[in-house]
Amino acid sequence: MLDKYLPRTDFDSYEDFLENYRVNIPDNFNFGFDIIDAWADRESEKLALMWCDDNDEERSFSYDDLRRLSNQAANYLTSLGIGKGDVVMCILRRRFEYWITAIALCKLGAVLIPASMQLTSKDTIYRANSAKVKAVICVNDDFVITQMEQALPECPTIEFKIMTPGEREGWLVFNEALPQFSDVFERPLGDLGVGARDTMLIYFTSGTTGMPKMVQHNFAHPLGHIVTAKYWQQVRQDKLHMSVSDSGWAKFGWGKIYGQLICGAPVFA
Repeated sequence: MLDKYLPRTDFDSYEDFLENYRVNIPDNFNFGFDIIDAWADRESEKLALMWCDDNDEERSFSYDDLRRLSNQAANYLTSLGIGKGDVVMCILRRRFEYWITAIALCKLGAVLIPASMQLTSKDTIYRANSAKVKAVICVNDDFVITQMEQALPECPTIEFKIMTPGEREGWLVFNEALPQFSDVFERPLGDLGVGARDTMLIYFTSGTTGMPKMVQHNFAHPLGHIVTAKYWQQVRQDKLHMSVSDSGWAKFGWGKIYGQLICGAPVFA
């Protein structure tokens, strides 16, 4: 997979790396199709993700699993009217549904906002209104759900609230919805397709010295973290990698899914 994006992968020195490290960025690069689905085409049963929780529940996912599940999620979100350019906020901690949702949103060309479960209703209102969030997907946690429900009356752009796992009155249920939808999702083309410079995700800064600021990343963003995975995290193909951060932090993205899955290293969550 790396040889498709890196003309060179071995360097004799730092100076050699500095002068000659280059990344090929296709104009229409899309992490969902060009990495996840490409690995599924190449090695469908290759391990991509392992997940466990404090209750001894465990799940493992191949690249083909992630392709099928993200396609179902993309079709489900499409049925709600979510498409290219729409903004979706996810508060999913380290649930495996985060990866399914993130990949699905990439395939749709929608914009992902990963958010911390520490957000209060005030924090949510500010973020939702600043970014014109259309849908929220939340983990079934009493604090998260309560804060979101308190925020919703002041978030006029939010049309859909979705939770996982479990059920709650007034909420759509992510896990129950997915099996109702096809696991085939064709790559959008033309005006519905994405370019490498289109917005893929938005993080909000911590707001330490003022109100949080939106930080935009485009669809080329995952390719920029190949170097992070190789030289900082020292990931190796078929070796398990774990990052302990919550999905609301940028490190969760580049510390888990992007560089690792491009390099073919399974993620442990």
